Amino acid sequence: MITAPKTRLGLAVICVIGLFLLIALFYAVEDWRGNRAWNNYRKELEAKGETMDWKAFIPPPVPNEQNFFAAPKMAEWFIKPQSGNLSNELTAKLNIDHFRHEYCSTNLPIVAEITQLPIGSQSTLPEAPPDITLRFSALGNIFSIETNFVAHSNSPANWQIPLIQFENVPLTTAIENLARQAQINYMLDPQIGYGMPDADGRIKPEPQLSLRWTNVSCEAALLAILDNYDLQTTRGPKPDILLITSKTSHHLPAYLSIADGKTLHELWDEKMGTNAVGLQGQIFFASDPAHISPIHILCHSDTPVPTDDLADLFSQLFPDSLGRNEPILLQINPTNTNVFCVYMQIDSAADYLRWSDRFASDIELIREALKRPFTRMEGDYNDPIHIPIPNMATERSLIQMVAQRAECHLVEGDSEKAMAELALINESRRILEPAPTGKPTSMVAAVINIAVADLYLEAVRDGLQKHSWNQSQLTALALQLNQIDLATSLGRGLQHQQILTIQLMETYLFNAPHSWFVPKGWKMQNLVFAAKLNQQVIDAISIKDGLIKPFMINDLQDEIKNTANHSTPYSFLTVHLTPDLSKAVRLFAFKQATLNETKVACALERYHQVHEDYPETTDGLVPQFLSFVPPDPIDGRPLHYQRENDSHFLLYSIGWNEKDDHGTVGTSTDSENGDWVW
Repeated sequence: MITAPKTRLGLAVICVIGLFLLIALFYAVEDWRGNRAWNNYRKELEAKGETMDWKAFIPPPVPNEQNFFAAPKMAEWFIKPQSGNLSNELTAKLNIDHFRHEYCSTNLPIVAEITQLPIGSQSTLPEAPPDITLRFSALGNIFSIETNFVAHSNSPANWQIPLIQFENVPLTTAIENLARQAQINYMLDPQIGYGMPDADGRIKPEPQLSLRWTNVSCEAALLAILDNYDLQTTRGPKPDILLITSKTSHHLPAYLSIADGKTLHELWDEKMGTNAVGLQGQIFFASDPAHISPIHILCHSDTPVPTDDLADLFSQLFPDSLGRNEPILLQINPTNTNVFCVYMQIDSAADYLRWSDRFASDIELIREALKRPFTRMEGDYNDPIHIPIPNMATERSLIQMVAQRAECHLVEGDSEKAMAELALINESRRILEPAPTGKPTSMVAAVINIAVADLYLEAVRDGLQKHSWNQSQLTALALQLNQIDLATSLGRGLQHQQILTIQLMETYLFNAPHSWFVPKGWKMQNLVFAAKLNQQVIDAISIKDGLIKPFMINDLQDEIKNTANHSTPYSFLTVHLTPDLSKAVRLFAFKQATLNETKVACALERYHQVHEDYPETTDGLVPQFLSFVPPDPIDGRPLHYQRENDSHFLLYSIGWNEKDDHGTVGTSTDSENGDWVW
């Protein structure tokens, strides 16, 4: 009777001890599994040639007299301070607001006049024939454009049909009939997929159409039908072809060219004179902006077009003449009930050169410093977390200013001075590629390097489009282009990111006070998962030849999303600590394609200057103008090239979707569809 409580107490003690032993065993097993997983994966990486020892990334010391960053002002300007404040003496000087305050007029010049008339209106047309006549339709987001063409109301697209009737016909049949009557050339996007199996193997049925409309134009009927079935119109592979695609696709809004005439680019240059697009919301002109001739636009619309939509319309008419990185200052004001004036901030190239000339002594300091062979930033390299990194703000401000100077020299017809500016841009990339060892290149430096190369390529492209470069300059540009190695820079940045992620997790995650109860083995498993994610990005890029495997990046993104939604103890920490590198890789892929296209375009320009024509294939460029034709970075095959006539060609990469869209333009990094057209 007395021993029963003691017995129960003994059993309780045994249970508690057993529980603690089970917990201890659980922790011991998980720690053993985690350590084994990490050691095995580390050996696997090292067997592939990946370096996991941070010491291998530490650059050796270099003599001060040979080091760019030891030259006067260079460390102060181009190394990010520990305080995190990116502003310094040079960035303050280069602030574009100083130029705008000193030179830019508050009275914006008129660059265009837009006259709105209802579709089918008998209202008096403008006295002078419009430069552009177009139709704006709210039904299908389409602009039907005609240059140097007056009587738009007589176009077959606008003829009123007494009766349009379909009885249970396939949708594509209705589209074909209406397009034929409206004299519209079109093609259907294969991704619409009618009659084709979807991802689950199910056949997508084609809708059957029945309708009866009276007194409707063929174009209006076509647009209404497309809108009803979630289809849209976009730019086709050629200017006179309309592409019909799903509204879920990411094609850009497009134009339907109905009548022959000047291209929009030619019209812009004819009216505005020699000009160039700046990088900070500017357009530079060779002549006085006050003396430009406005473009006259006649806009037929089925409903009144709001002012904001007119601004978007104008921006879409002249996409190459509006800012690439920042919006151009644009205003639209009505002068009467149906006439709107377009005002735009445009600047004198001579004024910008005059303003930026005051930084000549600073630029000369940088040129002299770049003559030194080494670019090693001084700092603590023992820990990848605390290594010195470039000052992104200074690099961006400097390169934007130099690139805009190159554009202004081209506007003024001085290609030699433009070449000198481009040489400085190209040479300045050495700041971001620690010469000559390349140790270490952080992801920050690699991404800035891609951005700097992009500004350089844009200036080269503008010169090619203006036919500004002579043979000797084109040869020099070809040499400079061959010096740009984005793949190696990004590869080194990714390797550094691999080490940095491991170091961050080992230093901070493993010792975090709030995670003491988490088994170390779980943390090690998260470390393995993070390393595998980083390695998948590295494996998706071929550093040797600059090729990229988009499907690997897409699979990685899907894996990250799936892990975020269904995390396990072996991955839940990694999802929140591992940066998404897919955007940087997409940016690299697009700019690598641009780089390869620019190399081919330079060779084509050299060929054209000699033969006054373009070759039938890019094989005709080898070996006189190219040692080899650079590949499409997406599939490794030759870039797609088509000679259109003796003065125009089509050159493009198949883009991120790894599919030839026949030159249909896609956006840079966010586009799932479309090609990357030069």
